[in-house]
Amino acid sequence: MMRSPAYAGARVLLVMIALALSLFLSGDAAPALAQDAGPPPAGEEEVIYENKVGAILENLTTLPYDIVTGKMEKYPWDPEKTRFLSRGGTAIGPWAFLDQNKGRTVMLYLDADGMVVMVEPVAM
Repeated sequence: MMRSPAYAGARVLLVMIALALSLFLSGDAAPALAQDAGPPPAGEEEVIYENKVGAILENLTTLPYDIVTGKMEKYPWDPEKTRFLSRGGTAIGPWAFLDQNKGRTVMLYLDADGMVVMVEPVAM
């Protein structure tokens, strides 16, 4: 039985798509989301963090205070300690940040305990 050349091309395309998807989901593509944070806003201390996580922002909750991602992962945040930055790099309130960035890619900066210490939008 003969197979058409289109079948082999479609199979190669599907394999390439599967590989790209597996790379993205495995986290190997996460460094591509990383973007160096600019200097801290005037008069504020530099943020100390242990890890960065790129995620799509879904929601902010209170009691408990969590940042919920598009994959329904939850990261704790503290209204007194977490800094939310606008696209211009200035500090804004958490609810204004959610309004501006819901459904968009953001970078979460986590301290050693996994608490979010800073959130900023990233260009994708």
